[in-house]
This record gives sequence, structure tokens and C-alpha cells, in this order.
Amino acid sequence: MKPTLELDSIGISVRIFRDDADEYGVLRAFVATVYDDAESDGESRQIGTISGWVTWYAFSERLLDAGDSISTDATTLSWAVKEIVEAHGDDLISSAILVDRMTLVEEWRGHKLSGALIANLIDLLQLEPLETVVVLEPEPQLPGGGGPYEYGPERDSAMAKLRSAYRKSGFDPWGDGPAWWRPLRATDDHSD
Repeated sequence: MKPTLELDSIGISVRIFRDDADEYGVLRAFVATVYDDAESDGESRQIGTISGWVTWYAFSERLLDAGDSISTDATTLSWAVKEIVEAHGDDLISSAILVDRMTLVEEWRGHKLSGALIANLIDLLQLEPLETVVVLEPEPQLPGGGGPYEYGPERDSAMAKLRSAYRKSGFDPWGDGPAWWRPLRATDDHSD
């Protein structure tokens, strides 16, 4: 049975790491802990994590080099940010969040929380929503933290569910590549 959702009880804390940053000073690694404060015993309970990279220099010419110096996933997401910044040339896009992993414990899935969690993260980092690009690459994970699915029908089904959930939370595919993005907007219209 899914818990009763009290969005006001959902909180995020963030740690940003200089040591896991790229050698160009463009991307900083982060881990955000998602927690629920509505526990009856007054204790907070961790219900998920968001990890990846943040930049306050989405327009940097070194963004692709920075992503490439970290990992294949960071390269894919950096490329998407670069394309989005170029496609929105008239808009000021100053920052970006590149989500490498976003997980929630099983009972909290299905509440369309991704958009609300990203909006909370943008607010916590004091980023301007209309100037912040958020990108991710959907990859379904096996239940119980078993890593990604092997290619096949089971993965295809899990991927379809994950993409549907991201779409309901306000994300859209970017171009023909594997990256998805959260279109620029001042408020999170997909948090309910």
C-alpha cells in the first residue's frame, strides 16, 4: 500500500563535492538526500537520493570537456545541456543540473515526485528556475538496488514505465538522443 503523500513533509539536503569535480572547474558533483519528515515518531526517514553534477556555467565552452573528464553519462548529459543552451540562444540559461541517478524507495514511487523534487533542489541551490536546465538519462533499475536491467522485454517494460513517470513529472525527450530535459519554467506544474 502506498503511503499518504504529504508533499510539505518531503525535504532535501544536498552535499556538493569539490573532490569529485572535473578538472576544468565547470561541474561539481552533488548528492541530494530526499527525506520524509511525516513519520509518526518525529524522525526523518530517507526515502531517496538524487545524484549528478551541477554547474553555474551552463554556457561554458569547457562543458563538454568537463563532462568527458568525468564519465560517459556526464558526457551525454553535458552534450544535451550544450544543445539546449544553443537552441535557446535568446534565453539566459546560466546553470544546469545533470541528474545521473534519481531513486525513491518502492512505496514512494508512482506519486509523480520527480518534478517536485527537482523544483525543491533548484530552490535549495538558489538557482533561477527560468535560467536552469535539468537533464537526465532514464535508466530503469532492478528492484532492491540490483543495478540496471539486462536488455530485453523486461527492461523495455520497465523503461516504458520510467519514461511515462518522467513525462508525467514534466520531463520530455531532448532531440533523438537518450537525454530528457525539464523545459524551462518558473514553477513546477507537474508536482501534484
